[in-house]
Amino acid sequence: MTQKAMRIYTVLCGIGLILASQASADLRVTMSYTTHREYQAINASGGSTFRAGPFDPAVPVRMLGVVVAVNYLDTTAVQGDVSSLPYDMLNMGGEWEIFIQAIDPTDPGKYDWDDGDFGGTKLWMGQLYGNHPLNGDTAYNYSSDDWAAELARLETAGGTLPDGQVLQLGDLIEVHANTGLFYNGTMNVNEGHDNDWEQGVPTDGSGDHDFTIEIVERGYGLPEASVVGIDEINTFDATRATGGEHYQGTRIELEQVRFVETGQTLLDGWTADSEKLLHVEDIDGNSLALWLGHDDSFDPLQTMPTGWFDLTGVLNQSGLTDGYYLVVADASQFAVVAIPEPATVTLVGLLGLAFCGMGRKSRRRATLRPANH
Repeated sequence: MTQKAMRIYTVLCGIGLILASQASADLRVTMSYTTHREYQAINASGGSTFRAGPFDPAVPVRMLGVVVAVNYLDTTAVQGDVSSLPYDMLNMGGEWEIFIQAIDPTDPGKYDWDDGDFGGTKLWMGQLYGNHPLNGDTAYNYSSDDWAAELARLETAGGTLPDGQVLQLGDLIEVHANTGLFYNGTMNVNEGHDNDWEQGVPTDGSGDHDFTIEIVERGYGLPEASVVGIDEINTFDATRATGGEHYQGTRIELEQVRFVETGQTLLDGWTADSEKLLHVEDIDGNSLALWLGHDDSFDPLQTMPTGWFDLTGVLNQSGLTDGYYLVVADASQFAVVAIPEPATVTLVGLLGLAFCGMGRKSRRRATLRPANH
């Protein structure tokens, strides 16, 4: 091929890529929104009705939601040659996850949105997909560099945010997902545990299994947390009109609760299955599990404090008809309260303050002390 022919070929290929990219973008814009209500729909047994089976072919979706929990998992990458790692079933290495919640806009037409939507959805990805039983092949693992590039792509909305800025609570975003999987009671946006190694592991969002994030409105604002009782949360309702299924993936507030495990430390809560180790209970003895985020505001060496508090978080699930638990991103979500009872109540240690009171309920946000790590 002559140099002139090569130049013409290169130009035509470039034009072709631009047109293909534009066509893909146009297709995504014209695709109807999938509501969270539709995406999280279940049957009487708690299984998904959005997909015929947990591993059926990909179902592309376009979704809208406000970020109500930014990454609270441990994103630390496994270093070194991930292609030679021994199989370690379900060890995903670094993990990234956020929650987006359905919006209730005052002007639904502004976003062409269904104002009857409710609930929320998780967006998740992991580093070592090769450790998933569906794969069992290290080709599915992200190297530490590729993992960092993928995190940067998602957290900067494809590089559209100004330098140094990342996705934050209250951002209204649009998600375009090529696939997703149903797991432990929720339908999740993810990469189908596939890093697209057959395409050379692209980290620009062009992979067949990638999902992408676009900022619709920066600082749209957090939805108000729904005040819900633990007894209602632990009630399964397949219609999702009530109970934990209705509030799944959304901000909720528990009032007048306390820790059950007063003899454990927060460090205990960050071992395997941490959501099973920490629980709060209300004044009637109803309990709910917690998952505390990997955040420096928590002091891992402090034991569980005694006393009553209000608590805000995002409701998650680890089971088909049960297993609801509250994701608490940081210590600012605890609000000290005093409730009418014969004895004074005290909340110490975790929040670095003591607050005593009786009579009429009062509350204030905690002032934090530095964590010991």
